[in-house]
Amino acid sequence: MHLDQPIILDSGSSSTKVGFKSDSIPVDVFQTVIGYTEDLSSLRHSDLQIYDLEYYIGEKALSSKRVKRLLYPVWNLVIDWESIEKLWHYAFFDRLHVNPNYNPIMMVESFYSTREQQEKIAEIMFEVFCVPQLLLSKSPLLCLYAAGKITGVIVESSASMTIVVPIYKGTIIPHAITYSSIGGYSITKYLQKMLGNKYSQLKPKKFSHLIDELKKKHCYVSLNAEREKKVFMKTKKFIKEFILPSGDIGIMEEERFRAPELIFDPLLNGYNDEPIQNLILESIKKCDLTIRKELLDNLILCGGNTLLHGFRERLDKELNLLFEEKKLEFKIKSFENREFFPW
Repeated sequence: MHLDQPIILDSGSSSTKVGFKSDSIPVDVFQTVIGYTEDLSSLRHSDLQIYDLEYYIGEKALSSKRVKRLLYPVWNLVIDWESIEKLWHYAFFDRLHVNPNYNPIMMVESFYSTREQQEKIAEIMFEVFCVPQLLLSKSPLLCLYAAGKITGVIVESSASMTIVVPIYKGTIIPHAITYSSIGGYSITKYLQKMLGNKYSQLKPKKFSHLIDELKKKHCYVSLNAEREKKVFMKTKKFIKEFILPSGDIGIMEEERFRAPELIFDPLLNGYNDEPIQNLILESIKKCDLTIRKELLDNLILCGGNTLLHGFRERLDKELNLLFEEKKLEFKIKSFENREFFPW
């Protein structure tokens, strides 16, 4: 049987990326969200099934006034199989415009993907989409290979979590993995809390996607949060304006750097998680002494949060403070398009 070119599919908690093996970046990227035009609670009182409901996917789900319920089918792992099946159908047929019957599929999966998850993915791909071949690949390994390395530490800060994964000669060291629940959603939630205190119209959860866009557009990581705060008190130079849902003008002041500060100081919003610099140190300490230098030579950043302006410089500063007394040297490597590393 003749096979068409392989498709790469990466459905993360925030976005779904889809494209072909021959592409250096995804053909398309859209939000991993599905919006139903009826409240799902109505299913309990009718003969309707979820498959019968009208729905929108991605940006249309977020912008349509007809949508009554938003569902996010992935949170590290797939948590809603009926919705993710619709989303994958949309990716193949509406975005790539292919019937995947003749396309091998490489699917990017979370490190924490279980055997049960893998079996369910295989069931949908083979029985629903009738794909000829399926390969499931762990995200940290793909990120490392994309950087041209087989040994290193993947420092990934994505929508749902921050995780540090040491890999030696192509093998993940599972007992040395560290992670926290602080991710892009945590930053967005904190930003919405601060802006909601200034503008009550921003408090409803339905505006979280608008806050997320403000985060991506205007937020940055400061080298020193306290010093940055003093700068904002002295000058209005760094204030950014934006349009409120009412049409009025809103302003972002120190929220611009205070929200991302959560990655380096989770206690700011009451989280008990370790800051990212501590996650890296703890991970290295769990690795054998003989391989630590090789690992530290390749601290590879990936994930959307690492794209925030100033992230790399701040992490470098924090690690220097932590590692100086331990006499550990390290090299942080950040590549362009690292949010598309599986490609």
